[in-house]
Amino acid sequence: MSRLSPSYRSRLGRLIVVVLAGLSPTVLPAGVSPAGAASFPLYSSRPLAGTAGTPKETTYDPDHPHRELRLGFAEEVRSMALDGNRLFLGGFFSGLVDGSRNRVQPATPFLALLDASTGKPAADQTFARNASPNGTVEAMLVDGNRLYVGGRFSRIGGGAASRIAALDLQTGKLDPSFHPPAPSEDVLTLALSGGRLFIGGEFLRVGSMAFAGVAALNANDGSLVPGWVAPKNYGGSAVRLSATKTESTQGAVRTIAVTDGGKTLMVGGTFMHLGHTTAEDPKGNRFSSLIAINTSNGSLSSWKPLNNRPVYRMTTSPGGDTVYAVEGGSGGWVGAFRPGTVAPVWIGRVDGDNLAVAATDKRVYVGGHFDAEEPNPDAACLKVQPTNCIKTGTHHRHLVAFTLNGKADPNWTAQADTNEGPTVILAGPKALYVGGNFNNILEKSKLDGGKGIPHPGFAMFPAGG
Repeated sequence: MSRLSPSYRSRLGRLIVVVLAGLSPTVLPAGVSPAGAASFPLYSSRPLAGTAGTPKETTYDPDHPHRELRLGFAEEVRSMALDGNRLFLGGFFSGLVDGSRNRVQPATPFLALLDASTGKPAADQTFARNASPNGTVEAMLVDGNRLYVGGRFSRIGGGAASRIAALDLQTGKLDPSFHPPAPSEDVLTLALSGGRLFIGGEFLRVGSMAFAGVAALNANDGSLVPGWVAPKNYGGSAVRLSATKTESTQGAVRTIAVTDGGKTLMVGGTFMHLGHTTAEDPKGNRFSSLIAINTSNGSLSSWKPLNNRPVYRMTTSPGGDTVYAVEGGSGGWVGAFRPGTVAPVWIGRVDGDNLAVAATDKRVYVGGHFDAEEPNPDAACLKVQPTNCIKTGTHHRHLVAFTLNGKADPNWTAQADTNEGPTVILAGPKALYVGGNFNNILEKSKLDGGKGIPHPGFAMFPAGG
């Protein structure tokens, strides 16, 4: 059983798996053309790409310094982005291996490129070779002819860029017309709306201006949006141990998402008192780790969602009217939030932290540290530490799919191994992509006779499979 926070506790090996799965029809996000949609053999053993080792001369993972790298423990895909048939992988790795486990040369550390249809290394690696960041890539976002990239790097695309950059989508070179002031610490999440690029992370300043983990840039040139003021952080962290001093004292913004027709920015993370004083919420039982702010000026929204758990990632429904937040705490859950509703519309519960989420118009896919889904909110197994619902819940090691009414879908049975598992999921028109730090995918739980299918890399399923 694993109950690990993404901020700490890991001393476990990291390999990423590549698997193709599912014969059922692909479910497409709203507005996506089915042209070119693929179906793949169920849990195919077809050789695909993977990631390779930790970057050279790296003695520790700066985003997880508690991990010991002497045994190669920190390799991980942390972000993905799609541009047509190109799938960008970002994270902490030294490069790619091909389907025969041979290293792809030249190496492309921290940012690599796959063929989105086949899961193999892209035939043309020019973009990745030109991008060549010198530090971790935590977030990516495609818009127009740019790939916005956030992370811990200080150089990318052939030029100096501190933690946030725009790359030419065709060449991978730094776009010099985008020159934002430097955030003081790493950027973990990105969102775009109304000509503004919202950034979130562990930073306390952007350039000379104070911003407590979230800021708004003009998407065109990267300048700070005049008059946009982030809520004040009054301190307190929702995690007991943390990788950084900032997160251990006042939490970090780990995920942001735009909803409510572009009017609202949901901000999630490990903070306890962002925008709300300790007097308003002394123990963080009301506003902890999830707030809604106005995209126009950064002020708190009149919508105040109820939350008291650390939020690690969010995504929106294809129509943008529902926000799905995956969270940790005692057990873990995914909550469906709609603008104006205080409590989640529904909650799906598992027995470990949730770290990854993606949504189509049929399902919500979740990944994390859990081993079982438990539909009963009052189940005794969710009330103790460490949580363990294997005996009473349904076996779903590290992966589970929920229907849009919050019920676990018994038809999607993919599982992953290792103690930590998936950290990012992306739903595209051709496939559902899963990245993390697992070695095998299983068609069902090992406890139910499932057999591991080794494909070091990332997992790839038809979106409806």
